[in-house]
Amino acid sequence: MLRLSASSFAFTPTQSMPLAGYTRRSGIYDRIDGNLEAVFLRLCDDSGNDVLIGSVDTLFLTDRSISDIRDALGDFDTPLLLFATHTHNAPSLAPDLPLLGRHDPKWYQDFVSACADAVKELSDRQEPGDPVTLRYGKQRTGLNINRRLPSRVLDYPALLREHRLVYGRRIALAENKRGFIDPWLRAIFLEDQQGRVRGVIWTLAAHPARYPGFTRVSPDFPGLIRDAVRGHFGANCAVIYLPGLAGSALPRMPRHLPADWKQACLWLLPFYPQALPVRTGTYQAWVDRVLDALLQAYRERQLPVDDTGISVTRTCAPDIFQARSDGSDLGLQITRVSLAENLGILAFNGEMLGEWTPLLESVATGVNLFSGYLAGPALYVPTSLQLPEGGYEVTGFQAAFGLDGEFHPDISGRVISAAGSLYGVRP
Repeated sequence: MLRLSASSFAFTPTQSMPLAGYTRRSGIYDRIDGNLEAVFLRLCDDSGNDVLIGSVDTLFLTDRSISDIRDALGDFDTPLLLFATHTHNAPSLAPDLPLLGRHDPKWYQDFVSACADAVKELSDRQEPGDPVTLRYGKQRTGLNINRRLPSRVLDYPALLREHRLVYGRRIALAENKRGFIDPWLRAIFLEDQQGRVRGVIWTLAAHPARYPGFTRVSPDFPGLIRDAVRGHFGANCAVIYLPGLAGSALPRMPRHLPADWKQACLWLLPFYPQALPVRTGTYQAWVDRVLDALLQAYRERQLPVDDTGISVTRTCAPDIFQARSDGSDLGLQITRVSLAENLGILAFNGEMLGEWTPLLESVATGVNLFSGYLAGPALYVPTSLQLPEGGYEVTGFQAAFGLDGEFHPDISGRVISAAGSLYGVRP
């Protein structure tokens, strides 16, 4: 038997500030469409082991973010996992990524203090929480699509701004119906002794980057689903969204005609594949389908999980990325949270591409919710097979992330070996 306690707070901005997520977006937000939230749940087992998992409506939580939160916490030894929901419609909580969105120092510090207070309050509670059982559900969907499209591309920005003709075959940031995708929505439902759902941890690999209000504050679909789930299970239900391995995945929206002449011009350009913005009605219909899939996963959930017990183990896949400037190396942080003998979470910092899914399934035993976007260094993490293909997730992202370097050619081997060690699998 596990015990659950939870808390949350809103941190929607009240003053003008820019949004994070796109280097091409300048200026401040012009409207608030939904509240930004941080949601935390603490799970304890009968042996006194515990873990605290948090979901924050922001693009990234970096090393600087987690360091500042830990400094504000002071003496704190509960294992803490903080995930960014990766909405592209919130101000920055990553001061070390200024090119993706300048942060407001006061708003940032207010968030750090509020986050530390919420985490410490949960950790300091004398009572370990209410008893809950774990039940797992999943649902196959057609709600996401690969976004690495092999194409012939004409670089129009280079042609217009620099009068250079750059044309060739490359990986475009556009929908690829033939590309790999993990179609499964997965969820862990935490039910009390009366069968009421007190918490939901769910994942669907889909980039929260297609919200129709480009200059508006919004938690995107993770927040909309959170509100809807609370409406279904109760206002106090703790809803944690893990973005999954979404580095190469988009929400799969129905096709529609361009909304205005600008979209029409982009749509008609030859050799310029891209993912066009979506309309509000199309977007809301997609969100409704995600909610339907989550509720169907609940209706078809498995029997309560036995042999519950919490353990948190960590490792690092070393030297997956080497900087050209000083030769320094970045490792990939990997955390396994075991909630029962065959049920848990395997989490990574950075934006893991969906193509990691079958590789990780080969070493991660039992049922696992895979996710990137754990607080830590921000970068895309392609597999070895994607490296020679190139594309935004291999080289294109680096300048905006403040990086300039190369991935290790055997990145797949290094990551899978490290992840496998958490499951007792040796190469």
